[in-house]
Amino acid sequence: MHILRSVLNVFKWILLFLTAYFIFVMTVVRLIRHFYQFPIPSIFAPLIDNPIRRKIQSPAVIAKWMGVEEGMAILEIGPGSGTFTFEVAEHVGDNGRVYAIDIQKSIVTALAEKVEK
Repeated sequence: MHILRSVLNVFKWILLFLTAYFIFVMTVVRLIRHFYQFPIPSIFAPLIDNPIRRKIQSPAVIAKWMGVEEGMAILEIGPGSGTFTFEVAEHVGDNGRVYAIDIQKSIVTALAEKVEK
């Protein structure tokens, strides 16, 4: 019982540290981005698309919330890894179009490769 309590205590401190670290990093990043406008580097695009974010910001729910329907033409600016791009494409169907643009060529190239697959 004592060992279990010790393990849970260590787990609690690790979780607390990770939460504080995440809040600190996000605060610093937001402050920097407030004063210096720059795009997120393309190497971070895969980090943005993760299961936790998809649970918090479900692409399907957001597409419905935005009123995306069959046959629409949609312009996505800054598609990142394409998480929302592909979901919106399913909503507009074969009669619709999704255009994704980005100022970073590497993002567009990576997205084009995903579309080909």
